Amino acid sequence: MVLALVILNYKTYNDSYELVKSIYSNGLSDEVTIFLVDNETNENELSELKCSIIEFGINIYILPQEHNLGFARGMNIGIDKAREEGFDFVVCSNNDVLIPPNFSFTGLIQPYQDNSRIACIGPQIKSLDSISQNPLYLSDPFGSTAKKIMIKNFFLLPIIGCYIYVLRGLLKEMLVREGARKEVEKKDVFKQENSGEVYSLHGSFFALTPAYFAHYNNMDSNTFLYYEELILSKRIENVGLTCHLNANTVVVHKEDSSTNELLGSGTLRKSLFVLKENYRSLAYYLKNYI
Repeated sequence: MVLALVILNYKTYNDSYELVKSIYSNGLSDEVTIFLVDNETNENELSELKCSIIEFGINIYILPQEHNLGFARGMNIGIDKAREEGFDFVVCSNNDVLIPPNFSFTGLIQPYQDNSRIACIGPQIKSLDSISQNPLYLSDPFGSTAKKIMIKNFFLLPIIGCYIYVLRGLLKEMLVREGARKEVEKKDVFKQENSGEVYSLHGSFFALTPAYFAHYNNMDSNTFLYYEELILSKRIENVGLTCHLNANTVVVHKEDSSTNELLGSGTLRKSLFVLKENYRSLAYYLKNYI
């Protein structure tokens, strides 16, 4: 079975090259057709990328975009094209992902063959320092109905809700030093190492199945960045379907290449951008899914 793989590129062409090369190097060229969506295309760099990947002999559609469409709208360009070409399974991937030896795209979607209620499947995702990133959530992070209403009413307060959210995030950045944060992450308290149903999967690499496409054409395109995973999970929950972690397959995630390229790593500018976009997406999620 050949799957569609949608890769989202934004300025980091070398990451896209390394991802495609890792697919080729591990003998997976015949398992996927690639749809590479290039947000805010740089013609020279895209031309260089095309020349460098042609040797791999993988079937690739290049979909250049004049502007940066963000995550969901960018992914939808690739998803729509893949569906138009007749693909029933669509894997969505950041370009800062690497495919390791022993990975299989057909193995990734195997759980769907056993349970046709699965709408979304994710592999175990490891950071470069081997920290597990999947699942994103085992259960709904907003908890009970009463808690959801309280959060919704608080953060949707006109003007003040946004400022409180951003200030809260900046204070957290200042108070939690990077070393301490990494130690907490390494404990991996909330991660699940076994395959099974989960509430929400990490958005850097996941597969959408025919069960999902029976209800939706693509992803909700009303956010630019962030909260796509929870929106996807809520859509899946609303139609009685599930998300599944397939821990038998693993990919490597280098993390945040596009935002680091745009804003710099660890800068105040990046922190403000992330928090503001987080708030915009949170507000949309609260208004439309809570």
